[in-house]
Amino acid sequence: MAKYDIPKIAAAIKEAAAYAKACADFEGWDDGGTCNFDAPMLPAKGMTKAQAAEIERLSGVRNWISSGGWFGRRLMISGGLEGQAMRRTKMAEAMKKHLEAAGFEVSMYYQMD
Repeated sequence: MAKYDIPKIAAAIKEAAAYAKACADFEGWDDGGTCNFDAPMLPAKGMTKAQAAEIERLSGVRNWISSGGWFGRRLMISGGLEGQAMRRTKMAEAMKKHLEAAGFEVSMYYQMD
């Protein structure tokens, strides 16, 4: 089992979600455009489902571990995002920027519905 600082990750995700919400509310981001599943993602090689569940419990932000695929095993962060189109994209990107500023390696998942 890989070593992860679960409380630190959870706190960072919780803060990033609050930051994205504050940005969306302040900017009044429109939700027009194509519906999507855009989300920030963290590397999760060796992370267990139990660890991901604990991150979700502590942060209050939904997540899941991807099955791998072409981008590898990742913790997909889907909670804390409002809307279904451009608002969701902008919030996901704001979360990514906030997590990067906190020192995390973060990438984005973009998918149109």
